[in-house]
Amino acid sequence: AEIELEITDDSGKIDINAASGDLLTNLFMGRGVPMDQAQALSDAIQDWRDPDDLKHPNGAEAADYKAAGLSYTPKNAPFDTVSELQQVLGMTYDLYEKIEPGITIYSGRNSPSASYGNEVALQAMYPDASPEQIQQFLAGNAAGIKTTFSSFPKTVLGTDMMDPGVPSGCYLVVAFDSESERRVGFGGPHSGEKRVDYVTDVPTAGTLVQGMLPASPSHTLPTA
Repeated sequence: AEIELEITDDSGKIDINAASGDLLTNLFMGRGVPMDQAQALSDAIQDWRDPDDLKHPNGAEAADYKAAGLSYTPKNAPFDTVSELQQVLGMTYDLYEKIEPGITIYSGRNSPSASYGNEVALQAMYPDASPEQIQQFLAGNAAGIKTTFSSFPKTVLGTDMMDPGVPSGCYLVVAFDSESERRVGFGGPHSGEKRVDYVTDVPTAGTLVQGMLPASPSHTLPTA
């Protein structure tokens, strides 16, 4: 059996519990959402995660959810999972699929690290950058080239230079079992809310298992 592990530093993603309203708006606009809708989604996310019942200018509180015929109201607390975002008023599954690769709840950062960012996050951080510039930067990251954004317009981060890229110590691990019934183990101390220690009897080929690992874990792949 073949086991493939993909490890992604979550510091390169947008933390939906910590991101500013502007960054959230840019996240949606970068996926083709009109500005007024993007601002409404951004405000609705902030209304969902903040502890009060005060409505943001374009947001949604309890009365709006009831008016929409929904049986629940805003949580008024941080998101516990990324998928919880789908409950926010105005969010659709298609839009969620477009932004999901670029969001997290684990980094705790107001803005992502450009050094570890993907296309979705970088486009939100640098909304005036062209797709070609984003791809050029990603190619530089993949090649280990420390590129700067000196040619980019001023961004919501307030700087045109790439941050030094300090790892967050919080990683998303995806284990891909190319066959089936293969046990995968992850050892070492953990950081973050979730951890996968062992996954046994994977039912089907291509099953994805997600968990969190620390900055320097020891990885073991038991054969039994």
